[in-house]
Amino acid sequence: MTRAAKLGPVAAIVGFLAFVEFTSGIIQGYYTPLLTDIARHLGIHDADVNWLEGAQLMLSALVVPAFAKLGDMVGHKRMLVWSTGVTAVASIALAFTDQFWVFLVAWALQGFYVVWLPLEIALVWSRSRSAGRWPP
Repeated sequence: MTRAAKLGPVAAIVGFLAFVEFTSGIIQGYYTPLLTDIARHLGIHDADVNWLEGAQLMLSALVVPAFAKLGDMVGHKRMLVWSTGVTAVASIALAFTDQFWVFLVAWALQGFYVVWLPLEIALVWSRSRSAGRWPP
């Protein structure tokens, strides 16, 4: 097998993981400039916007260890797909609600994106180990 043939799948995986992390960056940074507009749309005070960040951070702190362990037990890829699905559904819900409590729940559930990087690293590590490429 040529070197180029070996790098094809690796380049595809790295490209996909880079895309996932780019998406994570958009989720982390896209909404910050819009928070005042979001507060106006929802009819809440600017101070109540802190509930959004607080809820997402609390959920994120719970999700990382739980999904990391579940990834070890049932598969990192499966948990990555689940967390991506929850994040996508929550992101869609954000666009179609004008009630604060629904927005708060969806915003918190969007915090599932924090497990992407740990699951990606575990996925790469386990795949490279099973392919006999680890340790180098």
